[in-house]
Amino acid sequence: IGPLVLLGVFNVWRNEVFALYTANAEGWHGLPILNEAFVQTYLGPINLILVLALGVHTYKIISGPTAVAAGAELIYRLAAFALTSALLGAAQPFDLPLPEWEAMESVFVGLFRLALLGVLFGNAFAIYRAGARLAHRLK
Repeated sequence: IGPLVLLGVFNVWRNEVFALYTANAEGWHGLPILNEAFVQTYLGPINLILVLALGVHTYKIISGPTAVAAGAELIYRLAAFALTSALLGAAQPFDLPLPEWEAMESVFVGLFRLALLGVLFGNAFAIYRAGARLAHRLK
């Protein structure tokens, strides 16, 4: 269910979830904060990884604990690790629309990279577990 939710967030609700909300005389407005170049660069790989995760987990449910399922999970985990590493090097992931918010951009980038480091370490542990499962099933 997690990959499906993330696919929806990144593809359908991206400008609603990753936005700063303000109110003025005209009403409540959400201003998207993700840089369009960042989205265009990384949306395809993110979608590919999420669809791969969905396929691997569906295959694991259908096939049970096999060596092929463990190998597919290891490949998907390695791809997620590579994507997370690439996202850490993104030059400008945010584009804050109002000049007074530009001072907050470094805070957002710092929090973004801190979250990515957590994901990176989680992926490293998941790669270790997936490799151990594959080695165990190949015995």
